[in-house]
Amino acid sequence: MFKKIKEQFFSRELYYELLMIIIISLTCLGVLTANIAVKRSESSYINSYVESNQLILERASIEFENLNNSINNMLSSIRTSNATKNYFTQFRTTQEEYQDIVALRHFLDETKTTLYDGINYNLILIGLNDNTYYNQSTRVYSHEELVNKEFIKKINADPEHLQTFFLSSGLTALTRGKPIHLFVTAVLNDQQKILGYAFIEITEADFSSLYSDIIATNVNTIKIVTTDNKIISSNVPALLGTHYSEEEQTARAIGQETPIQTLDLRLISTIDKQALGKQMNVWPPVLTVLILVIAIISLVLSAYIRHILQPIYKLIGLTPKIIEGDFNQPLEITGTKEIKELVTSYNHMQQGLNLFVQQLIKAENDKKEAEIGALQLQIKPHFIYNTLTSIKFLILQHQNDLAAETIEAFSKLLEYSIYNDQEMITLKEEITLSQQFAKILQTRYGDRIQLLSMVFPEFNDILIPKLVLQPFIENAFIHGFPNNMSGTIVIDASVVNNYLEIEIIDTGVGFANSEDNSDKTFSGIGIHNINQRLSLIYQEDYNLSVNTMESNGTLITLRIPIKKTEDS
Repeated sequence: MFKKIKEQFFSRELYYELLMIIIISLTCLGVLTANIAVKRSESSYINSYVESNQLILERASIEFENLNNSINNMLSSIRTSNATKNYFTQFRTTQEEYQDIVALRHFLDETKTTLYDGINYNLILIGLNDNTYYNQSTRVYSHEELVNKEFIKKINADPEHLQTFFLSSGLTALTRGKPIHLFVTAVLNDQQKILGYAFIEITEADFSSLYSDIIATNVNTIKIVTTDNKIISSNVPALLGTHYSEEEQTARAIGQETPIQTLDLRLISTIDKQALGKQMNVWPPVLTVLILVIAIISLVLSAYIRHILQPIYKLIGLTPKIIEGDFNQPLEITGTKEIKELVTSYNHMQQGLNLFVQQLIKAENDKKEAEIGALQLQIKPHFIYNTLTSIKFLILQHQNDLAAETIEAFSKLLEYSIYNDQEMITLKEEITLSQQFAKILQTRYGDRIQLLSMVFPEFNDILIPKLVLQPFIENAFIHGFPNNMSGTIVIDASVVNNYLEIEIIDTGVGFANSEDNSDKTFSGIGIHNINQRLSLIYQEDYNLSVNTMESNGTLITLRIPIKKTEDS
């Protein structure tokens, strides 16, 4: 699998490299553009959030002002109420105390609704006469422990004003262990002496709900800070009771604050830029759009690049055919101007190469034909002289029929060797010529040497070079049967693996060296001459062998590729 992918890549390396460059460039450009856009969006979003957050802080400040006014109104009503003063007066009879309790409860029921709506609170009344009142829970401190608290001492020092305190633990069973905000005022008689104290206790959870319900606390750290920088309320519980320092602000945070004037407090908001950016969650959709855009553009450019490079790949595909010698492979002229010029130059080059090769082939063919023709025309004059002399003696001896047969055979031989310009003839024709040639030789050497053909008729149409057998037959006549020795020359043929094998066998004396007389045969065309012709015709796709042993005859084997006539 990996090998196929590798081959596919390297077969289209230019295409894939251009495509990768485009994808990488688009990705870098897209990420850079998206990053700039996201940064600007985040900056705009943060600025907008900061502006809206400031308005929310101001609204929360108003909420605390309203709560403080509501608590102040309730405690003012309680401290000036005769029911409260009578409840805290000493030396009252049992009847009077009962009437005071009823009057106090009736009064408190009427004033309960004046507290800021939605805020849970505990109302506690503590008199110096040991009378107490809890509206929702029971006490956790004794009367003596309560009046000796540090905040009571501060009230005693300034009994005319309402004061607020932050305590880490509440004063009742419901609020014990919970941080609370305590609003306290002293109850005075007509002589401005302290009769007791009125408390409104609000848990930190209820107190902080005034801002936690309207401010996004997941990106904001909210703190309410006193004049001495003590944190008395926050959406981070660990900050309660600690001291606030402006040096804690970092570059990753944006600080805002607004005063709560009636409580002499500051409402501070610290916005975490990173958390605010995550809240935007803008990257997932941006990346999705970016990937889709890059994919679409890449597909379009991929198709365009493929279209542009197609002529080049066609050119590459045709190169092996040109290497193999096929110069007739014109390419359609398409693509850009540069590629069109390249394809045009390629077509012109191919046409030039084709013309040059055709001319070269023609020149080589002409040269080969000339060489073959020259070899065919290598006929010794003395052969013609000897043949004509033999015919003359036959005529003088009144052997006219034999002379006529000899002349006919000689004329056919001359016709094929001189006047017939065809290089290839059928095996049947070549054997016929060989038989005619044997008749001419028998005129000189007599009938003691016979030529026999053992070739099957199915091999008659196979083409072979003309006059390729006669030199071996003449060689056998002249050198194979000396001293009037009789014998036979046999021509045989067979087909082996698409090759024609021709064997010329004689029963003569043979010879020790097959090359001793090879160049002294018919018309000067010896074995070397035959080799030259066969090499020109078949190059190296043939074989010629001479096997002989002294006193045992000679075997000549010619092996050539099969080629038949078109009619066969």
